[in-house]
Amino acid sequence: MSMKLINIRMDEDLKKEMEIVCNDLGINITTAFTIFAKKLTREKRIPFSVSIDPFYSNENIAALQNSIDEVKDGKFTLRPRKLTETAWPEVTVKAHSSETVTVKVDTSKFTEELSKEMPNGYFLEGFVRFVDPADDDVDSSASFMPGATVAFNDGQTQIRFVSVHTTSPTDGYWQQWKRSLDELGRLRYDTSRRYVFMGDFNATDDHAPFRNFLGTRFTDAAKQAAGGLVFTWPANIDYVPTFAGIDHIVLDSGMLAGQVKSLKIDGSDHRALLATVQFDV
Repeated sequence: MSMKLINIRMDEDLKKEMEIVCNDLGINITTAFTIFAKKLTREKRIPFSVSIDPFYSNENIAALQNSIDEVKDGKFTLRPRKLTETAWPEVTVKAHSSETVTVKVDTSKFTEELSKEMPNGYFLEGFVRFVDPADDDVDSSASFMPGATVAFNDGQTQIRFVSVHTTSPTDGYWQQWKRSLDELGRLRYDTSRRYVFMGDFNATDDHAPFRNFLGTRFTDAAKQAAGGLVFTWPANIDYVPTFAGIDHIVLDSGMLAGQVKSLKIDGSDHRALLATVQFDV
């Protein structure tokens, strides 16, 4: 039987994830596509359902709207619904002081709509959200990961430095650890900034979630400069050598790491990383 070569264009990150899944199944990507082709040919259809998310079907939306005003055994089942969101001027509250803020929102435009959906009555509730000026760049489920922008070359070059600390992959926290790295990976698609990530990733280059975070955009400075062999943990046990490189300095594209080394920090179970970085303007 003769074989034909077929070229398929695919997102780089999707290809890596598919390779991981296929490897777990004990097959390669070629075998996976061959299985798909044979099943499609045999059944004369795409061998899985292709449809818009059923959650947004007309029937389901109607059912959800009907359930908004549900009464059972004389008791109301109240379900929250967001009506509007309003942005207000920034208010700075100095340390050891207070500010009175009055927020007014005209809700009369919702009266007719809400009365039809909830004829038995409804109530409105408002929330004011206060945001720390040191924004969490990652919005991570693991920890607060703040960032700061440093300007070089008289402000012409701006680099965003982000402090990283992911979940430790201890027993029972494997999925949380993977999720915290996946959350970092979302920043691969933020092209409005150039990033340098620094901190405890709780992962080495041997971990697929860390490599997925790097993708084709980010580079581990230690691996670029020293082949990845810069160990940082543990650093506080005399009879156990520092054997794992779970702390990293990760660079954006267009940046080049020079020397990368670790330094002992008194009182810490991690060694610090120090790197010289060159970047284009």
